[in-house]
Amino acid sequence: MENVPVVVPKKSDLVVPEQEPEIIVPLPSEEPEPEPEPSAPKMDGDVPIVSEIPRVMVPEASLKNLIMFHCLPATTQVYKDELYGEEREEVSYGKKFAFEGVMLEMSDLAIVYWSPMEIRKNFIVYPSKYVNAGEFKDFRWYRVDQVEEKTGGFICRGIPTNINPDFT
Repeated sequence: MENVPVVVPKKSDLVVPEQEPEIIVPLPSEEPEPEPEPSAPKMDGDVPIVSEIPRVMVPEASLKNLIMFHCLPATTQVYKDELYGEEREEVSYGKKFAFEGVMLEMSDLAIVYWSPMEIRKNFIVYPSKYVNAGEFKDFRWYRVDQVEEKTGGFICRGIPTNINPDFT
């Protein structure tokens, strides 16, 4: 069995305030509100133009280290050579999206963050900006190499990568 180190976050200032849920009961109205008609996406040739990258958000809380990440999901296919028994992995990438996460630890060689989004091994992530403050000031792409399920989300460890997808 492979000896994999467990990533444990350092002392964190993460505080999620406990709040009573506010229940809002709508008053019955005589006329129902008309539903907006869905508009067709703009087309560029045969390819639809998506104006926004899909985004997954953290539940409402005031988190100091809440960061918007860009992500390029990966699918890994393992091929086995029948003659020699060697295995080879081929990684293919899917449609990009954005999500929010909390930065737990950062160094020159790795980042560790928590996210409610299921991020898997070999995903490419880019911490782009603080959700409440501004630019993140780390201009590196990271490949996720370890994922651990923890407290209603996932703790992910990423290492620098030379794959730099375009999110413009």
